[in-house]
Amino acid sequence: QKRSIWDLYPEVSSSSLLHETVPLSFENVSSDPSAARESNGVRSLERALHECEWVLGNHSDELTPWIPLLAVKHHAKMFLLPCCFWDFEDRMKFGRLPDRHEGRYRRYLKYVFLIAQKCGFELLETENLRIPSTKNIAFVSRTTVSAQPSTEALESAIVHCRALSESCRLVNLPAEERVFP
Repeated sequence: QKRSIWDLYPEVSSSSLLHETVPLSFENVSSDPSAARESNGVRSLERALHECEWVLGNHSDELTPWIPLLAVKHHAKMFLLPCCFWDFEDRMKFGRLPDRHEGRYRRYLKYVFLIAQKCGFELLETENLRIPSTKNIAFVSRTTVSAQPSTEALESAIVHCRALSESCRLVNLPAEERVFP
């Protein structure tokens, strides 16, 4: 959503900020971004993402699980700061916690990390940000999934994420002590 602070930015910066609905599904994530059209001279978010080097998810709520897929699709690096608990379709439903030492946030981080791994992000850094928030763990990939944009990489990521979405809710995650470093 548009932020009121955007009006304070210089025109050169504020003209690059986009505000639009992003209807995501596994079907439309696989569509060709170069086919996205401009409307009244304003480029679409899809085309803008295709021209970016990074896909950033800063407390991105329901977009959070989609950020790794969007980064693969647009052959981009990724920064992801998960906050609210969303899966690909709805708010996360938590079952009974199997371990009293592990809360919902830690379990959600495991889920998001698993999504990024399934998308092919092998060199995924975990950063503890010094921000005034209890949800301050970010995932950063300074490299893209493949050397060149690849429909095979995207299709593989979609297959893995769809399977994860259908079969692996948080209550079914493995109980290993550390899924991410």
